[in-house]
Amino acid sequence: MRGAPSEEIIVPFIARGFIGDYHKWLKSRTQGITWLPNLKGLSEKEVEIPEESEEVQTLRAKLERTRVVKEKLKVRLN
Repeated sequence: MRGAPSEEIIVPFIARGFIGDYHKWLKSRTQGITWLPNLKGLSEKEVEIPEESEEVQTLRAKLERTRVVKEKLKVRLN
């Protein structure tokens, strides 16, 4: 979900006794969270992407060979 939902959308989900504004509630619940803004600031360079293991590379090659065989079988059947 990107952003807060509109009030009209969440009306059916509001529990009894909590008729207040969702956005006000959300702001009060997240005031003490100091790490939340840091999540938005991560760039792609800071995110470490692990290298594929040899096993994963082997499985990818096997999968590709299987796809080729499947396509050849489709051609034969048609």
